[in-house]
Amino acid sequence: MTEYQDLLVESTLRRMPRRERERVIDEVLRLVDLEETAERPVRTYLEEMVRRREVA
Repeated sequence: MTEYQDLLVESTLRRMPRRERERVIDEVLRLVDLEETAERPVRTYLEEMVRRREVA
């Protein structure tokens, strides 16, 4: 699963409106500096990236 997919599932479970999901996901990825790696499988992340992911 990629970071983007994980955030999409999380936002769906939290019943976030569909129109708002993309905007919020993009914003969160930008805030934690993971937008370039959003489509990489999470299992390939380095330790620092895992910590940033936990913050997101």
